[in-house]
Amino acid sequence: MKKLIYFIFTISLFHQFTFGQWVQQEGGTTVTLYNLEFVNVDTGWITGTASKILKTTNGGINWITQDSPLPPNRELNDIQMFDENTGYIVGWSNTFLKTTNGGINWNQLTGPSVNYGSLNAMSFVNENTGWVCAFLGIIWRTTNGGLNWDSLNTGNSGPLRDIEFINAQTGWVVGDVGYMRKTTNGGLNWYFQFFGTFSDYYYNSLFFLNSNTGWVVGFNDKVFRTTNAGTKWDTVSNTPGICINFVNSMTGWTGGDNGDIYKTTNGGLNFYQQTIPVMGGFFTDINFVNDTVGWAIDVFVILKTTNGGGEFVGINPLSNEIPENCILHQNYPNPFNPNTTIEFEIPKVENVKLIVYDILGKEIETIMDRKLKAGKYTAIFNGDKLSSGIYFYTLIINNMKLTKKMNLIK
Repeated sequence: MKKLIYFIFTISLFHQFTFGQWVQQEGGTTVTLYNLEFVNVDTGWITGTASKILKTTNGGINWITQDSPLPPNRELNDIQMFDENTGYIVGWSNTFLKTTNGGINWNQLTGPSVNYGSLNAMSFVNENTGWVCAFLGIIWRTTNGGLNWDSLNTGNSGPLRDIEFINAQTGWVVGDVGYMRKTTNGGLNWYFQFFGTFSDYYYNSLFFLNSNTGWVVGFNDKVFRTTNAGTKWDTVSNTPGICINFVNSMTGWTGGDNGDIYKTTNGGLNFYQQTIPVMGGFFTDINFVNDTVGWAIDVFVILKTTNGGGEFVGINPLSNEIPENCILHQNYPNPFNPNTTIEFEIPKVENVKLIVYDILGKEIETIMDRKLKAGKYTAIFNGDKLSSGIYFYTLIINNMKLTKKMNLIK
């Protein structure tokens, strides 16, 4: 249930060296991919621009293009499948498609008629009952599989980006300018849920595990979580993300508009960047079928992991406060075994390297090598595979090097 994507490129707030395994798959297309949906480890679909519908029945080893009754210029924003046979697609020009045979045939139904013609996202709780959100705060509901639609006004006049219902009565919708509303009567009435954030935040993706626990992300470098059905939303992480997916209350992933994937194992309190074979675009959707097997799409690139993205050590933003000078702090704890924290500060956007050397000057590990915004950061270094001894860590910014010593004792 994902959304219309803004084409915005940003610089990453933080980076993380990882040992994960995301593998690029060949989709046979160069169009922008918007949304993906898997019903099991083998069978899944992807939609995108140019009326593109892709399907795989072997876990993404092969992707085939499915025929649709649409002209070749439609943007297909969202797909939801109930099983290997039945599902819906929504998109531009009031597009509403349905299949009952796994996409062998996609039939065009008369969808909701909306201003600007864009159906951005949908949420169906069964094959008959579902909601579609669009521009100008309008939500449409069907109780007969899309044959008829009722217009429901949320009270918002701006674009709505994602919608999620957990049952026939309770659902949420998010959109532009920090907008979120909730309904408890099937969409007849909506009430505002306060984030305590700035009005120019754009929320792009919702994910709820159950009636109490959910997350929301958008173009604001923040992840919000609720554990009480939205009565209170907490900022749990400063992480770039425009799509989000969880497999349980602790483990989840978000794809950033900076072209990176981040994983959490503590409900979103910390997200760590994972190694991927492509960078520089933006992730439009991410979908896991269990805690190890998942897919992500980055513009026209398809990625898959079979180990949850792998293990990681990390770099996290500590503060957005702009320091006056480049500073490398002493690691802590020191001595350490096996993990230690390295803190550093940079006064402006810079390409930053953080490298660990042994006592003979041999490079042991590059913790990071990329551009960062001004701010304070902490890096977690793991010496589990190293022997006891003296090591050095060096912060390299342009032609400047700052080095400190640390002691590993096992």
